[in-house]
Amino acid sequence: MRTLLTTALLITLFLSTAIASENNLQWLRHSAISPDGQFVAFTYHGDIWKVPVDGGKAVRMTVHAAYDAAPVWSNDGKQIAFSYNRYGNFDVFIMNATGGELKRLTYHSGDDWPSGFTQNDRSVLFSAVRTDVLKSMLHPDFGELYSVDIDGGRPEMIFSIPVKNARQNKNGDILFEEIKGYEDQWRKHHTSSVTRDIWLWKASDSTFHKLSTFEGENRNPVFTSENGYYYLSEADGNFDVYRSNLSDNENMVQITDFSPHPVRYLSVADNGTLAFSYNGAIYVKKPNEEAKELVIDLSGDQNILPREPLMVNSDISEMVVSPNGKEIVFIYRGEVFASTIEGTLTRQLTQTPEQERTLDISPDGKKIVYAGERDNSWNLYTMELGKDDQFFVNAIDLKEKILLQTDKETFQPKFSPDGKEVAFLEERIILKKINAESGTVTQIHDGQQNFSYADGDQHFEWSPDGKWFSITFYPTAHWVSEMGIIKSDGSGEIINLTKSGFYDESPQWSPDGQMIYWMSDRHGAHSVAKTGSFELDVYGLFLTQKALDEFKMDKAEAALMEKKEDEEKDDDKEKDEDKEDEVVLIDPIEMEFEGLRDRKERLTLFSSYISDVKLDKKSENLYILGRTDKKYTLWKIDLRTKETKSLASFDKSGSLQFDNDYSHLFVLSDGKISSIDVKSEESESVSVNGEMVLDYSAERQYLMDHVARQVKKKFLDPELHGADWDSLVLNYRRFVADLNNDFDFRDVLGELLGELNASHTGARWREKASKGDQTASLGA
Repeated sequence: MRTLLTTALLITLFLSTAIASENNLQWLRHSAISPDGQFVAFTYHGDIWKVPVDGGKAVRMTVHAAYDAAPVWSNDGKQIAFSYNRYGNFDVFIMNATGGELKRLTYHSGDDWPSGFTQNDRSVLFSAVRTDVLKSMLHPDFGELYSVDIDGGRPEMIFSIPVKNARQNKNGDILFEEIKGYEDQWRKHHTSSVTRDIWLWKASDSTFHKLSTFEGENRNPVFTSENGYYYLSEADGNFDVYRSNLSDNENMVQITDFSPHPVRYLSVADNGTLAFSYNGAIYVKKPNEEAKELVIDLSGDQNILPREPLMVNSDISEMVVSPNGKEIVFIYRGEVFASTIEGTLTRQLTQTPEQERTLDISPDGKKIVYAGERDNSWNLYTMELGKDDQFFVNAIDLKEKILLQTDKETFQPKFSPDGKEVAFLEERIILKKINAESGTVTQIHDGQQNFSYADGDQHFEWSPDGKWFSITFYPTAHWVSEMGIIKSDGSGEIINLTKSGFYDESPQWSPDGQMIYWMSDRHGAHSVAKTGSFELDVYGLFLTQKALDEFKMDKAEAALMEKKEDEEKDDDKEKDEDKEDEVVLIDPIEMEFEGLRDRKERLTLFSSYISDVKLDKKSENLYILGRTDKKYTLWKIDLRTKETKSLASFDKSGSLQFDNDYSHLFVLSDGKISSIDVKSEESESVSVNGEMVLDYSAERQYLMDHVARQVKKKFLDPELHGADWDSLVLNYRRFVADLNNDFDFRDVLGELLGELNASHTGARWREKASKGDQTASLGA
């Protein structure tokens, strides 16, 4: 019997410890204590749960694949209102506190977030961004305060000012936090003009009174049963619970002392018991007692699906067209795929939790190169067809190899025209190249005239003869780019070809190497401060006087010259047939540096917001993907006659690429690929029909590591504003494995990034809602 009792005791202790241990790994948020102080509602795994105030077995109140959050109790404790995104946006719903049927109260396409009930429990208060009053001078994106009847109906505006976490007492007074301006909601430790304050609106005379006095963050106020209120403040350097008096706001008393993480989601019961969340756990503080972490049993059926099959038919982020003209290689959700151009055969080539990106394909079409962020570093990889393979979509003997692996970040690889070398960026701004066979690395420039704001924002391109690079660089300390060239053997300095003082970017070579063309905002609309978006034009710089003279020929003169060139080519046709499988390079490019900057021509007839641009094989036609209104248009400009045609229309920006013989122009826009027949000028969609299995948990853990490394690599202050970054990353990373949705993952990342105390720094994510509500606005 003693043995059995001992065993039972050990099992009980083990289970209790296991529950507590699991609780330390769970991300519990949006805590709200019931008015009678008996239960705490909270959010976990995207559902609303309820647990006794002393902990124990939790009951799931909602069960749905959508995300439920922000529960608030009615004053009589009989109902719970919450926000629910079942219809593509967050609406206010209501249910009985014992569970049961849900009732939808709001129907707007924006997000509605409840904060409390009116004192008579007839309406729910909620914050939303809808329609501001006409006379308001505030930014319209900060929102207003509304109420909606518990039986539904048209919401009524309470305040036109930006209000969060509003609560009403029995006198009808409203306590709230004021939103002064834009800042990430999880930013910590800052004092600025946009830190939030606590205000009171008195119903008796409709006047507003500022209550908080601390110049930093003050949030989440809740009335006490007496003439006071609790709220969260960073007055001690960290978000903690404070108490103050409505009539004496200088008398603030600190109630909790947590460190190093913030207290969130404060609520109070009628008996004075407080509930809040701290570092993923729920805490309760009863009057005259210390705060206690609740041990919550969340065992049972969990709404979590770590692996899910995905259809691969859109959301393509980048692509390259194979020289064989039969297949494309592309990136979908950080994986490399290949697909036939004619047909629906699609194949996944890589399968890693980490991200692959910046694809290129060798001139002979037998090898691809890409960057992969594996083992906590960006490295370069190649994948090569086997001896008897012709296509990546059905290759039997594919081989992935490490091209370059160092302790430096390396990505954005591009094959040289002969396929023997690969250019790449080291640490985002240093241009280098590697010999694909020997592994010898050569530095092209040291990156001292480059600055990277976001990965992939550096532009460079091999010249057709492989002897030069065209690049975008920043020769001054100002954020104004210039266009230049530099020798590909690493022996020279950057030659500035523009020196304009305007934005000059994305230089490319004409196929014959006689012209460099690029985009500039010289003539387009732009702000005086050189900020925000701006219109662009395309310019051409001719490397010899002969090239410029030929460009200026009229159509008849050009036809005579072309006839003569065709006759000369016929004489060499037999020689070229013997080299059908070889990569043919053009002759070394001739450059006349004297007067080079003067041989410049504007190629476009009007400015527009240009996404990408390409010249055809003979440099006779310029293809531009740009917009002058809401939609992007693919224009074709005849550079001799200046005739301009509209070939296709797209909803979003994109990229352009010709196939090897320039017979088809491929457009990647809004995640989908289209093909334009250059001769007929007809457009058709390129079908992609594949699938993959996504491990969400592994992907989120990779993204956590990716963000942590990005911060250490790119944050301006090497001391990270004093944040103990490594320990903070370890703390927040332990929650990731248990998450089952990206709303919670966004908040985990947001809390981590908020520790940097940097403006506009946080995590952004919004769910795609293809069938979400669409609310009309009168007069819009």
